[in-house]
Amino acid sequence: MSGSPAAPLTALARHYMLPEDRSHRILVFFILVNTFGQGMYLSAGLLYLTRSVGFPASQVGLALTVAGVLSLPAGVLIGRLSDRHGPRNLTMILLVVEGFAMLALTLVGNLAALLVVATVGAVGLQGSRTMRAVLIGRAGGGERVRLRSYMRAVSNFSMALGSAAGAVALQLDNRPGYLTVIVINGLTFFVSAAVLALLPAYPPVPAPPGAAPGRARVTGNRPFLAVTLLNAVMTLQYPVLTVALPLWISEHTDAPRAMVSAVLVVNTVLVVLLQVRVGQSVTDGRAAVRAMRTAGFVFLATSVAFSVTGHLSAWTASAVLLVAMAVHTFGELWHAAASFELAYGLAPEHAQGEYQGVFAFGVSGAMAVAPGLLTLLCLDWAPQGWYVLGGLLLLSGLLTGPAAAAAARRAGVADSSGTTKLLTS
Repeated sequence: MSGSPAAPLTALARHYMLPEDRSHRILVFFILVNTFGQGMYLSAGLLYLTRSVGFPASQVGLALTVAGVLSLPAGVLIGRLSDRHGPRNLTMILLVVEGFAMLALTLVGNLAALLVVATVGAVGLQGSRTMRAVLIGRAGGGERVRLRSYMRAVSNFSMALGSAAGAVALQLDNRPGYLTVIVINGLTFFVSAAVLALLPAYPPVPAPPGAAPGRARVTGNRPFLAVTLLNAVMTLQYPVLTVALPLWISEHTDAPRAMVSAVLVVNTVLVVLLQVRVGQSVTDGRAAVRAMRTAGFVFLATSVAFSVTGHLSAWTASAVLLVAMAVHTFGELWHAAASFELAYGLAPEHAQGEYQGVFAFGVSGAMAVAPGLLTLLCLDWAPQGWYVLGGLLLLSGLLTGPAAAAAARRAGVADSSGTTKLLTS
């Protein structure tokens, strides 16, 4: 009976049930394994390099920064390869490369070796991120935004579990413990590659007659590049949690330092519980534009809320931080779902790899500049810098609609996809 007390619980449970499609289940298991290892590494891996190998933190930071910058174009180039040869086998190769690069960290002893290993690993990471998006698009079909939302929820859950496991090595604080984290993370890449072997091969999608060849396909698509840039600006909201708030809470508020972990827990729990439901509400281009616009207003409001905590008492600041983070996370959920829809819906099917690579390039570029930019805005220029950040995020949300409409016109998206609704949003 639809009116029974159990009906709402049954409807809620459907959001968290494993997908029925076999390919979807394979991708979910892949992300579960892959992000568990990442969670372990993020919690303890860098300390292996400093506390076990003995690198100064400045050298580790330099090597990782250089590797990250050098690897930025990899996603675009690898995306093009996938358009020509298919995504599955290429993704498996990249995962194996990441696995060997991770295991090679057990052998590095000087800065040059660390730079080489870090660069190889970063290239594999950039490429596999792009390929993951392409695989989700090919396997998900009309359900690809929901599938990607589901996988994002799973990845947050799995990464939290991995971080908890990595905390054991942190507590032990010895070489065997740190080496265990590195080796286990390395092995997860090989297991992930083996899991993806269960997927269909997904041959390349033929280009339609008259499609622009090579570079002109995406580099000449200025509206799509504008959407990519605006999404990159909106992406600055993610490092607010990992960069700006930890420093803000510990150095500029009277809130207990434990609030750094508390806001992270609030964010993680809400993403795990609600990303799928939010993703299901973003079903076409119009909904994506509306979600980006709403997210922009949310981030402006939360930026202001975070800024005022520097003038509040410890417990009042703590309460405001928790509430603001909960609201901020809803903006994050809307932004994530909207970016999934726009990245897929505005790209031609035969060039998804190249377009997803460019879209990911924007995200990676924003994440690369985020630590310095957010430190400047939210710490050095506080509290006015928080307002500037909120204004940037709002502006990117408001401008996404016109940019996406232009991209939809250029792409000639069919009415059946819903993306042409951007023109009337």
